[in-house]
Amino acid sequence: MAGSAEQPKFAPPSPGPAEREFLEQALGPGGKGRIGEVEDGARAWLALAAARAAQGPLIVVAESSLALDLLCQDLATLGAGGSVLRLPALNVEASRLASGRPSPDVSGERLRTLQRCLAWKGRGILATCVQALLEKVPSPERMQRLGERVAQGGEYDLDALG
Repeated sequence: MAGSAEQPKFAPPSPGPAEREFLEQALGPGGKGRIGEVEDGARAWLALAAARAAQGPLIVVAESSLALDLLCQDLATLGAGGSVLRLPALNVEASRLASGRPSPDVSGERLRTLQRCLAWKGRGILATCVQALLEKVPSPERMQRLGERVAQGGEYDLDALG
């Protein structure tokens, strides 16, 4: 194929009137706040449709860390990209180091997601799992107090940042 024409992004269609009504009844004020078990790619498709119908962020809870990983892969495949934040669980065997401590990558992703939640405006999806919801998080006040903004290319005293 000549040239480097970019492939159009695939995006699920916005929910139609019947789907929007179902989502509003299930997830709106006075709704169940829950939609029954949905598996695999259908879960990601439903999350994208619900996020489009929601007035603000949508929280999608997977039953395990593995299910969360699969959900995030499916959301990326469907083109959700930057509109998804992932809140992983710290205390999962697969994400621990040999020392038994949580992986710095997982700890960093979790903290980054929590910090982004503090300033979240508009629609989007927070994908997490049951285990992650059971783990303690710092209070918003503590995160704001201890947070430090840095810019790429800036020079900082590493001792002062620690």
